[in-house]
Amino acid sequence: MICIAETDARPLYEQVYAAVREEIACGALVQGAALPPIRKLADELRVSRNTVSHAYQQLVSEGYIRAERGSGYFVDCPAETGRAQPPAPAAPPAAAPRPACDFRWEDGSAPGFPWAKWRRYVQDALLQEECRGADPAAADAALRESLCRYLQTSRGVRCTPGQIIVCGSMADALRAVLSCLPAQPCRLAFEQPGSSDARRVFERAGMQVCPAGVQADGIDMAAVRRAGCSLLYVTPSHQFPTGVVTPPEKRRDILRWAEQTGGFVIENDYDSEFSYGARRLPALQAMDEGGRVIYLGTLDKALGTAMRCAYAVLPAPLLPQEGDRSPALPSYHEAALAAFLRDGLLERQARTAAACSRDKHEILRGCLRQEGQGLALPAGQPAGTHILLRIPRCTDQQALLAWLRANGVALYGAKDCWAAPAQAREDLFLLGFAAIPASGLRQAMHRLLGLLQVYFGDCTH
Repeated sequence: MICIAETDARPLYEQVYAAVREEIACGALVQGAALPPIRKLADELRVSRNTVSHAYQQLVSEGYIRAERGSGYFVDCPAETGRAQPPAPAAPPAAAPRPACDFRWEDGSAPGFPWAKWRRYVQDALLQEECRGADPAAADAALRESLCRYLQTSRGVRCTPGQIIVCGSMADALRAVLSCLPAQPCRLAFEQPGSSDARRVFERAGMQVCPAGVQADGIDMAAVRRAGCSLLYVTPSHQFPTGVVTPPEKRRDILRWAEQTGGFVIENDYDSEFSYGARRLPALQAMDEGGRVIYLGTLDKALGTAMRCAYAVLPAPLLPQEGDRSPALPSYHEAALAAFLRDGLLERQARTAAACSRDKHEILRGCLRQEGQGLALPAGQPAGTHILLRIPRCTDQQALLAWLRANGVALYGAKDCWAAPAQAREDLFLLGFAAIPASGLRQAMHRLLGLLQVYFGDCTH
């Protein structure tokens, strides 16, 4: 039974999230079980629908549940998570203290977000539903129209509102794309290093993922051709995690491959707003004349993860039937977001977030120049909300990460970005700056670099 407690100090959405997760962990909600609709659960718990929607989106992002367009939410956790767990010990060990300096590259907040204005958009959308009744199809159409204009203006994407599918998360968007392909391809060329989250979505779909190395100008197309795949996944505007921007000539080569093989390219443009020191190129999809590029994006970086929204722009031949286009987000959420985009607030917020990240990026690189002392140096191109960091003297990534965390600093290894463990690099790390305010970055970097000096200068640690 999902319930919340008035005496609990946690935010309401966090209580709902924890209650559903506990129901899954203890086996009360099994794999495939349907969750209560957002409106029904909100009424039962006497909380806002936004509270339940936020909790469900968090569960989706962590893989506990999935959203099915037009059907609702269903348990979709790994088998071991959904099984009944043994009773907890009477005195569980205390949770590890939160690190004083957390260099994660993703964060739920959005710097400078206009919360007061957003609340008014949500209130207006809820009032419209109360007066006229919910119209999910109209809200979805309005959001797709606003997204279409935004993508045309900001990224040069050539599309109509009808080509856009709105999803709750990037993982949902990837799954939606795979379901729309005419024949399920079994082999996919994938950047290495690359996003482990995206790679796992393809692997769970039963696909054979064929790694292709990332060169100074993007993915190795000779390796792609040798792999004999019919599907290619790329992040040309900002390759994760290296930051490489694919130049126009390599982009044309990617499109030639698609035309020659009849394959499709999945372009993930997830954080194209965060590019520093170089002129932004239009999306790869903007160059596509043959309808071979499937364009993906998300609003998470600008809006924060509390309002997750991802989308896919499909070539016309891959569009699902009209009856399969049920909205993935609550109708009031889509209506509010459509108005937010329509009034130009997304562009303004994206500029604010990008400027904040650019300032942080400069602080990090300045600290590395001044205090790195050969211990740590940037290894990738400037973009996104992280720096690919090389620590040349590191030969045991896990040992170093554990020692740093024990001393109050959370750094993150990049080994998971390689599909083949034998090829993973021990000396590469992801130094993120999303979770640390600009005012505290220099102090955090001073602490990290000082600890590295101790670690490598004193072999008795």
